[in-house]
Amino acid sequence: MKCYKEAIRIDPNNHYAYNCIGKIFYNEKRYKEAVKHYNDAIRINPSEACYFLWKGDALRELGRREEAMECYKEAIRIDPNNADAYIGIGIIFLNEKRYEEAVKHYNDAIRINPNCAFYYSNKGNALYKLSRREEAMECYKEAIRIDPNYADAYNGIGKIFYKEERYEEAVNCYSDAIIFNPNDAIYYNNKGDALYELERREEVMECYKEAIRIHPNNADAYIRIGLIFLNEKRYEEAVKHYNDAIRINPNCWIYYRNKRNALRELGRREEAMECYKEAIRIDPNNHYAYNCIGNIFYNEKRYKEAVKHYNDAIRINPNSANYYFNKGNALYELGRIEETVKCLNKARSL
Repeated sequence: MKCYKEAIRIDPNNHYAYNCIGKIFYNEKRYKEAVKHYNDAIRINPSEACYFLWKGDALRELGRREEAMECYKEAIRIDPNNADAYIGIGIIFLNEKRYEEAVKHYNDAIRINPNCAFYYSNKGNALYKLSRREEAMECYKEAIRIDPNYADAYNGIGKIFYKEERYEEAVNCYSDAIIFNPNDAIYYNNKGDALYELERREEVMECYKEAIRIHPNNADAYIRIGLIFLNEKRYEEAVKHYNDAIRINPNCWIYYRNKRNALRELGRREEAMECYKEAIRIDPNNHYAYNCIGNIFYNEKRYKEAVKHYNDAIRINPNSANYYFNKGNALYELGRIEETVKCLNKARSL
């Protein structure tokens, strides 16, 4: 950093030095400062595609996707063979769940540079999301052929095996990923999930704990440990780990649902109710949560309130037979027989 600053002092138009400082900030995850220095480099030399590429990467990390997209497009305009810019656009599309468009741009990158494991692995990730598993597998295998130590490709194959319920093979692939990159918490999470299906409980717990050691804010690992405790009827410990997950990510309604399941087993109904209310606060269209609140009221014989919440669930999702069935049961308890029959007939039709 000192050398680059000295270079700029000597020559204030040294765009290369500004760019290098930007890369240092990027590697330190100081993305705003990185963007600032990439801007300085571009101001001095607006004809260098890589400056736009790297600025795009930093903007993408900041969640400024539209600006990132413009940078990648400018990089391609300057250098039509800039494969990394196509990859950057592909990653944006992948994050936006526009998987077909992601595949298209990964193909462009591979056409330009067919010898990069990263490109094939990313294409594999998009194909996996499209449920095109055979093609995804071929991409991951090609990534490994190019780079036998490419951890993410082993992880990708592991996900395919997991999806196909080939859990032993999934564990082996996740283990390979961990060998080549022992510092990625996601690999431990995934291995733990496969071990869980094999009922290898102690190994499962070790994987999740290692994921948390690597990444202490790994909410998913806390949730997974909570699920183990829930299944073992260790409900207080489950609640504790669900609380840890919620502390890290208070905006995931599924965490509240899981916590509610443990609270229900502990007989702490009011707290369970609050979990569903919080889920609705996060997502006002969460029909599942409305239905569950309705179930709580039904079990407490508060049938009018149950009907109200079943109505909310049906308003949001009118295609669930279960919601009509539940509403019908509550109406029956209220003696509203005609409405009950209508609800049950509707449930049958769905």
